[in-house]
Amino acid sequence: MTAAAFQYLLLALQALPSLVTAGNSVVTEVETLITQLKLFQSQNRDPTAAEWAALNANLLAALSALAKASQ
Repeated sequence: MTAAAFQYLLLALQALPSLVTAGNSVVTEVETLITQLKLFQSQNRDPTAAEWAALNANLLAALSALAKASQ
């Protein structure tokens, strides 16, 4: 393996912890979204606009953190 390949591998491994953390955040937000949607379903109602906005904002924040961690 060349020195450049080792350097690339080292950079990838150094980024791994932040990617895993950000990925876990996305998983948590998706699980929260599923739980909330099941709650709305059990209540036989649609989420309000404010509830949708809050769920979407949390999910988008987690996805943005994942995208930022991958850079």
